Amino acid sequence: MKIKDIFRRDITRRIEEVVKVDADFTIVDEIEEYVVTDHIADELEEVLNVYQETILSPSEATTVWISGFFRSGKSSFAKILGYLLENPKLGDDKTATDYFFAHHELPGVRALLNTVHAQAPTKAVYLDLSQSTNVLKEGEPVVLPVYRALLDTLGYARDVTLAELEYTLEGDGHLDDFERAFLEVTEGAWTWEQRRDVSFAKNEASHALHLLDPETFPNPDSWSRSVDQPGITANWFADRAVELLERRGGAASRLVFVVDEVGQYVSRSVDRMLNLQGLAQAIQKKRGRLWLVVTSQERLNDVVDSLEGRQVELARAIDRFPIRVDLLPSDIDEVAGKRVLEKTADAAKKIQRLYDKHRNRLSTSIRLESERESEFSADDFVRLYPLVPYQVQLLIDAVSARRAQGGAPRTMGGSNRTIIKHAQQLVAHPKVGLADEDLGALVTLDRSYDLLEEVIPTSWRSEVDQVADSFGADALETRIMKVVALCDEVPAVPL
Repeated sequence: MKIKDIFRRDITRRIEEVVKVDADFTIVDEIEEYVVTDHIADELEEVLNVYQETILSPSEATTVWISGFFRSGKSSFAKILGYLLENPKLGDDKTATDYFFAHHELPGVRALLNTVHAQAPTKAVYLDLSQSTNVLKEGEPVVLPVYRALLDTLGYARDVTLAELEYTLEGDGHLDDFERAFLEVTEGAWTWEQRRDVSFAKNEASHALHLLDPETFPNPDSWSRSVDQPGITANWFADRAVELLERRGGAASRLVFVVDEVGQYVSRSVDRMLNLQGLAQAIQKKRGRLWLVVTSQERLNDVVDSLEGRQVELARAIDRFPIRVDLLPSDIDEVAGKRVLEKTADAAKKIQRLYDKHRNRLSTSIRLESERESEFSADDFVRLYPLVPYQVQLLIDAVSARRAQGGAPRTMGGSNRTIIKHAQQLVAHPKVGLADEDLGALVTLDRSYDLLEEVIPTSWRSEVDQVADSFGADALETRIMKVVALCDEVPAVPL
C-alpha cells in the first residue's frame, strides 16, 4: 500500500491555507472541513451560553475577544460561530447547523442554538481588517470599516455618503423613484445598484436627484456640491446599526459583527485601541441587539500592555471584552490529525500492526529529547502518521520562532505555510512528499526545511548550501544541516 492511499479523504484536495472571515469560500466546505476539538467545543459552548442568556436577561456581555497562537484557528472559530448563529440555508434545503451537526455530536451546543434561532434570530456581518480593500485610509477608526461592511451586507452602497442618501430616500419612501430617475441619467445602460460603487456615482446620483426633485436640487450638481459625509462616531454607528437591522434585517433581531485581525490593526496605536474600546462600549450599550466578535494573535491584556501612554484609559479596554476565547497550539495537533491525516479503517489497522511490530524500536528512535518531551501512544502514532507525533509541536515552535524574529516575510504566520497545509504538503508535494512511498516510511524534518525554506534566515541557508556543495544535496550531512537550520531558534530543543 502506498502512503497516498491510506487517507479517508483525498490528500491532494484543496485546503485553504488561511481562513479569513470575509473570504469567498464555500460555506459548506468550510463547515465540513472544520474540526472541533474538546477545547474548541468547550469554548464554543461557553460563548453560546452567554449569547443565549442575554436574550431574557440583557446585559453588556456582548463582546468577544478570540486570541490564540498563529493559525490556531481564530478566524475559523469566529466564522463558524457566525454561521451557526445566523444559520443560513446553504443548499438542498439544509442549513449551516444541519451540516455542522452532521459531523459533530454536541448536544449542549445544539440546544443553545435551538433557543437562539427561535428567540433571537441573528444576522452576521464579516470583516477582515488585514485586507486593504476594507480599510480605505491608513489608521482610520475601526468603526468606519465595520460600518461599510454592515452597509454592504444589508445591500446599501459601501460609500457612506451614498449610503446616507439611500437611507434618507428609503425612509421618505422615494428610493424606488430615485432608482428610476437614475436609469434616465444613464439612459438605461446602468442601474443604481450596478453603478453606485464607481467613482462617478456621486455626480450621477446628484443628476438623478435633480430629475427627481428640481425644486430642491435646481442643478444637476446641486447635491454633489453641497453634501457632506456624515460624522460617524461609535454611538452613532450603534444607533444606526439597530435602525438598519430593523429596516433590512428581515426576521433577524440581532446583529453580530465578526471582525478578523483586530489585534494586528490596533497594535502599537493607542488611538486605534481607544477607538476599538469606544466601539465595544457603544455595542455593549445595546445590551444584546448588537454583538462584536474580534480576533487577535495576542491576548487582550498583552495588546494593552504593549501600548505606551494613557494607561488608565487603556486599562478600561480590558473590561470592554468580558468574553475571552483563547485557542491553544495543542488544538493544531488534533486538527491536523482529523482534517488532513485521517485514515481509512483498513489503513489504520495496517499502521497499527506496523507500530506493534516495531514498538520498542520506535519508542527509542523517535522520541524528542527536550524539556517538552512527552510520551506518545499507539493511537497518537496512527493518527498523525506519516508524521511522528513530536513533529507537529516542533514545527509549530520552529515557525513561531522564525516569526518572532521579525525578519520573516509578511506572509509568515500562516498565509503561505500553515501547519495544516504543511502536513498535507509533507505527503502530497511532488518533490518532497511521501505520497508514493510504501507504507512504513516516516516524515523527516529535512523535508520540512525544503517546504519552509523561505522563512529560514539567509545565513542558515548559506550554511546548508555549503554543506550540500561539499557532500551532495541528498547526503545525510546535508539533511542533518537542514534540520539544524530549521530548529536553531526553538527554545525547547537546545542545539
